[in-house]
Amino acid sequence: MADLDDVQDPLLDTALDSTKDEADDSVLSEIAVNDTSVDDGVEDPDHEHKKIAKAGDKVLGNKKEFCGAFYHVPRSKSGCLDKQSCAIAKRGHDATPLTAVALVKYEQQESSEWAIKSVRRYTNCSDKMKHAEEFFLMDIDCQLEARHKGEEGFLDFWNKKKWQITMYLTMQPCHLSTDTGGTKEDQSCCEVMIKAKEKLGDNVEIVIKPTHLCQVGWYKGKPREKPKNAEKGVRKLFKTTGIELECMKEGDWKYLLQYAQPEVENKLPDYDTSRRKTEDEKIGEELHNQQLEQLAPELAQLSVNEKRRK
Repeated sequence: MADLDDVQDPLLDTALDSTKDEADDSVLSEIAVNDTSVDDGVEDPDHEHKKIAKAGDKVLGNKKEFCGAFYHVPRSKSGCLDKQSCAIAKRGHDATPLTAVALVKYEQQESSEWAIKSVRRYTNCSDKMKHAEEFFLMDIDCQLEARHKGEEGFLDFWNKKKWQITMYLTMQPCHLSTDTGGTKEDQSCCEVMIKAKEKLGDNVEIVIKPTHLCQVGWYKGKPREKPKNAEKGVRKLFKTTGIELECMKEGDWKYLLQYAQPEVENKLPDYDTSRRKTEDEKIGEELHNQQLEQLAPELAQLSVNEKRRK
């Protein structure tokens, strides 16, 4: 991969080869918490939950870590890469992710092509009650502060050039919808992402690609509070100019693989016939439904205006 940050950021193999107690079902304990190798010239007080990935860095770990962070398909015998060790599989056949990992690709348009300027991984931190999206926002704040100070090495999103930020995320940003430990009651990562977009400006587009949905579309019968909140959050994101939500596709999985250890690719089934593809298409359909729900009032108003004109 070309055009990544030219930073001093040595590999931290110990973070990815963790031998923590198997009873700990947090993927974070295996993939991130001991990671202290970030150095992009910009001061970051929470660097242990941010990792700058250079070409060849296997920041998404081995098969159990990659599956627990992204790949695992609930209620599927063939949708798990390591049934004995995957953090989700160990909790049961119907289990869904309890925590999130984000791999974020920062691209700037140069002539007619997009150049990758940085790839960064962010993780949840239950001790500080912060989600991956909040560390992403803190990183944006660090870049903005560095720009104001005239420091070197920051990502200059404010240079009027077009930028695209692609966030590969364990599950869609929450909105008053998380009921696991280590999360504030009023947590809304949808609002965090909207705030990040406001700070980044009109020349930056954010594309969020979740590998799971949390609460969204879970109940088709009588609405319940958390699913309703989660779906409201997704519609807030769709309503925000410059933020898109998309399902994963085969090319996205191929991109993530370069940050996982070789054993992961050897374990992956053929995408076209996999349960993972079925799950991605299901996520895409649900996101489309939420987008239509968000557009419904506007479409209804357009219909009223059209009738008035007639």
